[in-house]
Amino acid sequence: MSKTTGHLVLKGFAYEEQLPCYQGDLNGEGFPVLMSAQRIPQARLWVCAAARRITQKDADAAARGGFGRALPHIHTADSAYLLIGEAGAVTAEVTLGACRFTLESPAAAFIPAGMAHSIRLVAAEAGRWGGVVKICYNGRYHAMPAPEAALAVQDTERYVCRGYHWSAELAGHKGQVAEKGYPILLSTQFMREAKTWICPALSARSEAECAALRAGAGAGATPHYHDNGDEMYMILGEEGSVTIRTTLNGEEHIVTPPAAVYMPAYVSHTLDGIDGAAGLYGGPCAIFEGPLYFPIPTK
Repeated sequence: MSKTTGHLVLKGFAYEEQLPCYQGDLNGEGFPVLMSAQRIPQARLWVCAAARRITQKDADAAARGGFGRALPHIHTADSAYLLIGEAGAVTAEVTLGACRFTLESPAAAFIPAGMAHSIRLVAAEAGRWGGVVKICYNGRYHAMPAPEAALAVQDTERYVCRGYHWSAELAGHKGQVAEKGYPILLSTQFMREAKTWICPALSARSEAECAALRAGAGAGATPHYHDNGDEMYMILGEEGSVTIRTTLNGEEHIVTPPAAVYMPAYVSHTLDGIDGAAGLYGGPCAIFEGPLYFPIPTK
């Protein structure tokens, strides 16, 4: 079979030295962009995933403000901040309009177009895995300083989600990510204003869970497509933590962290974990760029 979907699979980050409206850097490193319209021209998602196993150097830098900060800015498209990883691994101060929030992983903030926002990492726990993901829903990072009117907006707490909302079952999927089902971080079902659906299925698996992956008994996505938006799989974690098999219109691709798989509307796709290493943290995070997650089975 001739390969026609390989351009939708990205392996590794494209590092940006600096981002507009950002002061400082990520502890002396660039910004790890996982998905963008520059990397895949048709992509309607720009994703910077600054998450990893936290070192003592990272923890010290977070405590003294060494990771820099995003100054108050706006985008012409919707965006979001995700705090992902182990519970309490990272803590960030996020502003939305005139309101300030302290969020611990896992958490999320949905940011409508034109809303002033900023973020700074204030704590990171050495030895744990976690970090911050920024998403822009137009495929590009284009930031402008926030005007005074945007900085004065009140009552923005409804745009913040702390912790997961668990779904026992998920259409278009098999099995369960954990005993509770599937961890949903953002959805219109739980945040009326959200125009996206995000499910981070990352964990440190036991030896038994890794054996289940190798036996084909893990959770996964059965063949389906979407007609109301694009989706991507963000594959993150430690090296060797997980091996993912995905198909795009029947073509098979094998990926390991860090990687991304982009699924434009009407492209049939699947996802299965096929291997993993016990104790290492990693896995897929699905990001759907539409308000209603509705998978249609592929016939």
